[in-house]
Amino acid sequence: WARDAQEGSVRRAELVLRRMKAAYDGGNPDAKPGLASYNTLIYAWSLSDRREAPEKAEVILNFLQKMAARGQDDLAPNVITLQSVLDCYTRNALIQKGSMERMEELKEMIRRMSTKISAVQ
Repeated sequence: WARDAQEGSVRRAELVLRRMKAAYDGGNPDAKPGLASYNTLIYAWSLSDRREAPEKAEVILNFLQKMAARGQDDLAPNVITLQSVLDCYTRNALIQKGSMERMEELKEMIRRMSTKISAVQ
């Protein structure tokens, strides 16, 4: 349902993530939200027509970057993360001031990440 553009998809994805966090904080190590969980929420935002979608995606991206900087490498944003944030900007009907610059930054981050992946292979 996170891939469903219908109203409520974002709300449901956020609810699932909150429940996972609560279970993890309550002592269930298997409930720890991983990068795929956060990517799914960003993807749900990218399908949303809501004006705040890019900002919401950026909040999640910033959180993931912060966690990775603190040593949680399993939460380091990947190409999927960045592409989904970029999609939030491109699918948002009202391009806001500064959006074009941010879109270019995201594209550059994706390019650098893709270059690193190619170099490893």
